[in-house]
Amino acid sequence: MILSIISDFNVSYLKEILPLFLIDKLIEAEVVEADFGTLSFKIRNPNDSFWNTEADILICIPSFRELSFDYSFKNMQDNQRKVNIRNDAEIFLNFWKKYNKPIIHFLFDLPPVPFLSYQDSTQIGGHTQYINEVNSFLVNNTPNNVNLVDIEHLRKNI
Repeated sequence: MILSIISDFNVSYLKEILPLFLIDKLIEAEVVEADFGTLSFKIRNPNDSFWNTEADILICIPSFRELSFDYSFKNMQDNQRKVNIRNDAEIFLNFWKKYNKPIIHFLFDLPPVPFLSYQDSTQIGGHTQYINEVNSFLVNNTPNNVNLVDIEHLRKNI
């Protein structure tokens, strides 16, 4: 089995440890990792050589930094904000349609320091609120070949 990992984070530790976890389940795996920091470019370029890997499963771990959030969203009209949310989500939705193999896709993480403090997730224009809306859009439009992982749930329970 070949696993490909593309991420906005340094995942060299996964490349080393995943085969060990899988061998315990009698699955022999080779892990191919995209260059660090190239997710934004590769996800938009289906002709990149990374996609030539005959991977059986793709693991995609994006960062909230991929999103086009702007602090002016607080003053933006609702319909324009929804267009921005859809545009951010569609980058991945379009990719999912083109990559017709199983994908394990992590939802966007939350920023370590919320812009609006404790109200960041409850106020229109909050960064956390925006990320949650993009994640919800992805969840509501997930095709059958994609399995989503809630990174925030994992983080809170580790």
